[in-house]
This record gives sequence, structure tokens and C-alpha cells, in this order.
Amino acid sequence: MAHTRQTLTNSVVIYASLVFFSAEAVCDGVDYCQETDLKETGRDLLNEHEASYRVVAIGDLHGDLQNAHRVLQLSKVIDENGSWIGGNTRLVQTGDLLDRGPNSLELLDLFARLKDEAENVGGTVTCLLGNHELMTLQGDLRYVSRTELKALAAKTLPAAGDTEQAGNLANGRQEWSRLFQPGQIHGHRLRSDREAMAVVGEAECRTLFVHA
Repeated sequence: MAHTRQTLTNSVVIYASLVFFSAEAVCDGVDYCQETDLKETGRDLLNEHEASYRVVAIGDLHGDLQNAHRVLQLSKVIDENGSWIGGNTRLVQTGDLLDRGPNSLELLDLFARLKDEAENVGGTVTCLLGNHELMTLQGDLRYVSRTELKALAAKTLPAAGDTEQAGNLANGRQEWSRLFQPGQIHGHRLRSDREAMAVVGEAECRTLFVHA
């Protein structure tokens, strides 16, 4: 429970710091990035000008699907059904979708779907590589949720007739590793659809995002 609250807190802090900025409203001919209170400046400007787009950044979600939905709804990029409503918003997820929480694979699917939905209406969803994505690619599964591994084994092994081993952690780890091989969808996503860094925004408010 403590981890769940901390995940939400970290994400909201990142969201609150960045959601008020847009390339046009904040950087329209004035060096507003020199202001000492960027958040208040951005809020005031958006009250006076129509933004060309918003930039929303969300940090480590670590398999916490419930709070991921809460943060994305708070950011006004998804509705209660999990569908994209962010229009041309630029959403940046700065890595570490995986590990710790029990819904890492569902989070990967969620952000892949949101990327497609956003692009259909002029928005973008950029997911960066975090150290936990790299750990999975390197075969280091120390922080993968035991609950998720057991559920993965129980879901896949009975289909192969191996009901006695369903729920076994070792078999869960084996299946997890298989899902992230180059020829598998999750493995393909991490290898071809993730950057180490991203630059979003324009003029003085161009922002470099990395996983720290």
C-alpha cells in the first residue's frame, strides 16, 4: 500500500510541474522560461491564450495499473473507460513501467494502445527506456512481481497441459523471459519503440526527458 501511494505521488508531482506548458502559449515570442515560478507562469498564460498543445510527463508506474489510470485521468488524457481524450497532447512516460507491481504487462498494452489512439487525432505518446526495462532485456528479473509471475504461469502452462506446474515461480520467469524475446510483441516494443531520451516542445521551452 505504501508503494502504491508513493507511485501516485511521484507521478502527480511530475504531472503538476509540466501540464501547464504548451509550445505556443508559453513560448510565444517571450522568454518565459526565465521566470522563477514556471508553473504559475504557465497557468496564467493558459488562461489568456489558446494552447497549441500540452506536454504531460508521467514517471515510474511500476506495474501499478490502477494508479496509472488515476494519473492519466487526472492529466485529462484518458476517460473513465481508458480511452484517449487528450487530443493533440504530447504525453511522455519516462520509463519504468515494469516490475514491482502486478500489472506490468497490462501497462505495456495500455500505453501501446494509447499511442495508436493519440496518433489518430494528432497527439503523441512517447515511452522511454527505464532501468527496469533494460533489466528485463538483460534477463535480470529480481524485481518482477511474484504475483504477476505466478499468474503468468497459471495462465499459460495449463494450455500446454502442464497443470501441476501452473503458478510455479520458475515457470513464470521462463514465460516472462520468452515474452520479451526479439520475436515476441513485448520484446519488439522494448527494442524498437523505446528511446533513451526525448525532446518535446518548441523554442525556449523545449524539454529534454530522460529516465533518472
